Amino acid sequence: MSNSAVAIAEASIWIVIVVFALIMQVMPLLLILTLFNIAVGISSTAMLVIIPTALFGMIFLACSIAEKRRKDKLPAPLPINYVRQLQSKNALRHSAACMLPYLRRNRFNRHF
Repeated sequence: MSNSAVAIAEASIWIVIVVFALIMQVMPLLLILTLFNIAVGISSTAMLVIIPTALFGMIFLACSIAEKRRKDKLPAPLPINYVRQLQSKNALRHSAACMLPYLRRNRFNRHF
């Protein structure tokens, strides 16, 4: 798969935009956190770096644990034969009309 220069430039621009947006959202939080640390009496350079690092580490850990728990609660995907079998007209003949769009829909729209 070859990428053209335009596609690479577009991806680079989007990466720069996302990184810039993240920096612009995080900088006020870090400034407030630094001012709070100085107000409390923490003035060493090491602690002014360790405390925000620990904060973002805890946020990242909490998000990853929540995502893992969310993935564990998802139901197992249906076999492909079952989904194809539901899409035939005869298989859905006795179903309620309001349920037909939900029964015909593939779970992730993937075909393996």
